[in-house]
Amino acid sequence: MFFAWFAFACGGFRKRFFVVTIKVTIRAAYRSKKRDKTFSTYVIFTMTNLIYYLVGAAVACAVITVGLLTVLKKTNKTELFFKIVSSLLAAALFFRYMSGDDNIFNIKNLQTGYGFTSVGWIVLALIQVWLAYATEMLTIFGSFYRSKIVSPLTAFLVLPVAVINYAFMFNHQLAIVGANAAFGFRGLLLAVETGLLLGYAVTYVVKYRSEVLLKGKRWLWFALAVVSMIAAAMPSYAMQLLFNTNDRPKPVPSPVPVSDSRFADTHVSRPQG
Repeated sequence: MFFAWFAFACGGFRKRFFVVTIKVTIRAAYRSKKRDKTFSTYVIFTMTNLIYYLVGAAVACAVITVGLLTVLKKTNKTELFFKIVSSLLAAALFFRYMSGDDNIFNIKNLQTGYGFTSVGWIVLALIQVWLAYATEMLTIFGSFYRSKIVSPLTAFLVLPVAVINYAFMFNHQLAIVGANAAFGFRGLLLAVETGLLLGYAVTYVVKYRSEVLLKGKRWLWFALAVVSMIAAAMPSYAMQLLFNTNDRPKPVPSPVPVSDSRFADTHVSRPQG
């Protein structure tokens, strides 16, 4: 289509070039109809995710700023701050989870589709969703039940997961909302979740940095806690996404040979009259 309008500009006011330009433009528009539709979907997806990135960054910066001010003042309101942030995270997670099914739920046996173009992005999306559930549940309950094991878990599990989920938020949004969805409530809640989790983790590590490093057998309990958390937070569709083969066509059984006497038609005599 660009070349058509370029021909129109070069043709000036000559009538024959004008006619040729109109014909080429119509033909190019017809051929690029499907491509333009795909491009429009890509533009909407990109702009929508840009808004989600800005929302997540704004939430994370606000939480970190308020949290660091609270920590540096050394007041007794630090624990209250963590409880408020975790409660907001719980509310965002609840309403997002209850507002609809995840887009990645429709994928079976790692088959590309539903916005995913490769198996690698599908696997990364499953890891993001899986670890997001595990770390968010730890954050929600960890602020109300104080334990020294929570500090290394937040530093070595929650914080890296929050950074990865923010860096690849577009893939996380694709797993939850889908590629064809415009700016909406679920995507906004997911962006808020990511920002809250990232801000909480940074503030928590700064506050309890003296408890982060473990010694001796405490690393064993740390590893056991990580494995248990990840296993308990496994999404319900993880197995069907990885191993479900029900959609594959089943082989058609070969017909029974007619010569087989076991399946031959048996003549049944009927009484006459």
